[in-house]
Amino acid sequence: MAVTDLMGRRHQICVSSLLGGSVVEQVYFNAWIGIVSPQEAAQEARRWHQAGWRSAKIKVGGNIEADRDRVAAVRQAAGPDFKIRVDANAGYSVDEAIALGRMLEPYHLELMEQPVAADDLHGLRAVKQAVKIPIMADESVTDFDSLIQIIRLQAADIVKLKVMKQGGFLRTSRMMATAEAAGLGVVIGHGFGLGVNTMAEILLASTSRAVLSGLECVGPIKTVDDIVAYKLDLSAGKLPVVHGHGLGVTLDEDRLARYSFLNQVLTA
Repeated sequence: MAVTDLMGRRHQICVSSLLGGSVVEQVYFNAWIGIVSPQEAAQEARRWHQAGWRSAKIKVGGNIEADRDRVAAVRQAAGPDFKIRVDANAGYSVDEAIALGRMLEPYHLELMEQPVAADDLHGLRAVKQAVKIPIMADESVTDFDSLIQIIRLQAADIVKLKVMKQGGFLRTSRMMATAEAAGLGVVIGHGFGLGVNTMAEILLASTSRAVLSGLECVGPIKTVDDIVAYKLDLSAGKLPVVHGHGLGVTLDEDRLARYSFLNQVLTA
């Protein structure tokens, strides 16, 4: 990521141009709702929707009936056009995941993320075959080989990729292109990254039409500060794709010094 940023800065072009060029002018982000009561979930959904967000991920796990009630409350609160994703974080058995998926079918979900254990690709495929909700693999996607296994087994409809997890721009862009060639959708995003990683994923995501609207690189909205000069404002749930040099963000040396811990570790 750093070398690609340097190349862009040296030649005064954007990272997205180095990766093939942006095909969208604006990106939208995906909100999140935790494992909370239906009433709290509905309140959060209304807040996101009123702020301009067009989709949200609901965490599920522990009790499929409670999961259903939480999703139902969000659907009622946010209306029919609001896109809903659910994420089980590999927490359910195959039978539980299928039961949950069938319960959630009336609520017209955009996707169901990693309902079963990361290493159970056959179980993931069984869920995909049994429910009418698109299934996304997240924890199951670790490297290029795991992506190929998912494609061969037809274990998922969508895969989630992250620039840092997959090992940089080149590996991630190759995996993204492979997924697209296999007919899979792609979700891009991390949970808690700062401005540098967020811009990296925004620019990468802008280069492919296989990427679903609703990026999950929403770390800056969960933090009170950053290490870049201008903290990204994701409060409206969308951003224009800005084509600066390299990644288009500048590190703030004072903030880097303020949050540095390496010297403390080395001298401890």
